[in-house]
Amino acid sequence: MPVPVPVPDLPLPRSTPIVSRARLEVSRAVTYDSSYASLAYPNGDPPPDRGVCTDVVIRSLRTTGIDLQQLVHDDILRRPAAFTTVTHPDRNIDHRRVSPMLVYLRAHATSLPTTFDGASLATWQPGDVIVWGFRPCPACTPDHVGIVSDVRGPRGLPLALHNIGPVPSEDDRLDAWTVLGHFRVADATARQDRAPWVQNAPEGLHVGREAATPFPSAPWFALGELSSATAPAPSSKRQ
Repeated sequence: MPVPVPVPDLPLPRSTPIVSRARLEVSRAVTYDSSYASLAYPNGDPPPDRGVCTDVVIRSLRTTGIDLQQLVHDDILRRPAAFTTVTHPDRNIDHRRVSPMLVYLRAHATSLPTTFDGASLATWQPGDVIVWGFRPCPACTPDHVGIVSDVRGPRGLPLALHNIGPVPSEDDRLDAWTVLGHFRVADATARQDRAPWVQNAPEGLHVGREAATPFPSAPWFALGELSSATAPAPSSKRQ
C-alpha cells in the first residue's frame, strides 16, 4: 500500500492531542482485551497495555479533559430509557461499550455527514469520532468505533485509528463498514491546547441536532465490538 500523505486543507492542526493520543495506542501495540475490569472513577482506565476500540476514543478524548466514563454514566442515570442495552448501570463498563457511546454522542456531540462524497469529504477532520456497524442496515448494530487520522490514504480518504484486534492500527478503513455516526466533540476540538490528562471533565458538551436513538442489543460480543478474527472483511466500495 502506498505511504499515506498528510490530509490537506483541513481546519484542524495536523497533529492534535486527540490524534496523537490515538496514535500512541498503535505505537504501544495495546493488546485487544475485552475482559471486564473494575475501574477507578472518574477517569478510570484499564491497564495501559490492554484495551478495546472504545478505549482508543476514551483515552484520546481525555487529552482535552473529556471523561466519557463519567459523562456516559451520568447520562445513563439521567436518561435510562435511551440506553436500551444497559439493564443495570455500571460505571466500570458502560462507557466502554459501543452502543451506549453512540447513544451519548448522538445526544451530546455534533453529528456530521456519514458519507464521503463531494463536500462531505471535507467534514472528516482529524480527531473526529466514527462509529461503524459491521453489517449493512437495517441489520446494522453499533459494533466498532475509532478516531479520524490526520493523514490521507492512497484513495484520498483520511485513515482511521482504531483497535479491532489483535492490536490497534492506523489504516485505510474509514469506509470499510457501515458508518452509523460521525461526530465532533466540540469541547475536545475547541480546547486542543489543554494539557493532557486533565482531571475534571467539562460541565457539558455541544448538543447536536440528532436525538438519541437506541439500538437493539448485540449479545454475542462482550463490549459491542468484534475481534479481527470475526469482523467482516472491509467492503470494496464506500458505504
